[in-house]
Amino acid sequence: IVDEMRVIPNLLQVIYNGIELPVQEEKSPFFHLQSVFPRLVEQIPIVLYLGRQDSEKGIDLLLYAARLLQARKIPMQLVICGSTAKGGEYRKVLGDLGEHLGLSIHHAGSVSPQILDALYAHSHCVVYPSVNREPFGLVVAEAMSHGTPVLVPDYGGIGEVIQHGKKAGGLTFNTWDSGDVARQLERLLLDEALYRTLAGNTRKLAARFSVDNMANDILAHIGIFPNDVFASAPPSAIQTDVQS
Repeated sequence: IVDEMRVIPNLLQVIYNGIELPVQEEKSPFFHLQSVFPRLVEQIPIVLYLGRQDSEKGIDLLLYAARLLQARKIPMQLVICGSTAKGGEYRKVLGDLGEHLGLSIHHAGSVSPQILDALYAHSHCVVYPSVNREPFGLVVAEAMSHGTPVLVPDYGGIGEVIQHGKKAGGLTFNTWDSGDVARQLERLLLDEALYRTLAGNTRKLAARFSVDNMANDILAHIGIFPNDVFASAPPSAIQTDVQS
């Protein structure tokens, strides 16, 4: 942006996307998931990929990693769901690849908000194996807002989403490296102390990306501060805004 559009660097500011934080910490009932994924069982950890099912998202890397963990007899249930921008061909490729690898995949397309919340809440972790240089990860922030740790590539801006200071809500893996996806996923599945620490950080880290924070950052960047707005508004306007 600076080089091509000649924007002055100090006029630029990173403003993260906003997400709607869960209004309560209670999990949606597990049986909601079984309406879409009837073979899921509650006792085995769920590893979730949720997002666009397209080639640049690196879902094949997750399948290879799952095969490595299956060979090591590490129990897990792999759930893959989400829309696609390029038709159903890649979904078919994933199905064929999973069958070739001998994996049992719980596979679906887009899911309802109710199922989405239940998936986040009941998954042991969310894996985002993208080989694209992602600037952000809404799914990653949403997963952490439900208390669920995540595994993301060490490429692009997505690593900023899971870490702030010395606190992290997940792990990173070497991009394009399915073996490292397997190694880091194995840590999330077997290292209980590590998992508890990461899970304990997730909600606070996700709260940075609230819609309110995004709106406040935008207003502050253009020189409008919420306190100034309320201070200059008549009482009737403030009352109307609060009620709405």
